Amino acid sequence: MEKSEKLSVTESQLEKHAESNRLNGDYNRAYKELGVSPEEIILDIDQKPETSPKIGPCVNLGERAIHLSKALDSYAQSSRLKGFNKVSPRDEKINKRYSPVTIAAIGSAQDSTRWAGDNEFAKAFGVDAMAESGMEPGYARAISQINAGKFFDEYTGPSNRKKLAKYRKILKK
Repeated sequence: MEKSEKLSVTESQLEKHAESNRLNGDYNRAYKELGVSPEEIILDIDQKPETSPKIGPCVNLGERAIHLSKALDSYAQSSRLKGFNKVSPRDEKINKRYSPVTIAAIGSAQDSTRWAGDNEFAKAFGVDAMAESGMEPGYARAISQINAGKFFDEYTGPSNRKKLAKYRKILKK
């Protein structure tokens, strides 16, 4: 039995499928029907144009750098809080220094800092510009969230400090 080839689906094909099958913007159903996950969708921007490229949504590069820098700040804080949450239950120094209420408050701040980073990343990613150009806002947000997760993993945590410092220098240029 031969291995079946992986199906390639572009963003446009996904949208056409959802529209022609009257899925009312239910991209989760469209993914399922096409047998792909959101990560497997080939973004139209990644395709080589057959004719001239269409001008679509765009983000000012200066503003993008500012939003990415703010996202990195929030993600770094979230990552530190995540580390704190991992060690605090078994670290005597932390338990002596902070009350259980304070430890819980610090722990709950992890979600809000991650959320703030995701919002800054969405601004840098151009979610509003995508929605203004006609893309389903929920779909634009979903694509942003997938990429925000990858961005978070790429630049946070103790093992990524050098990579983060190098990227921050690029953003300052």
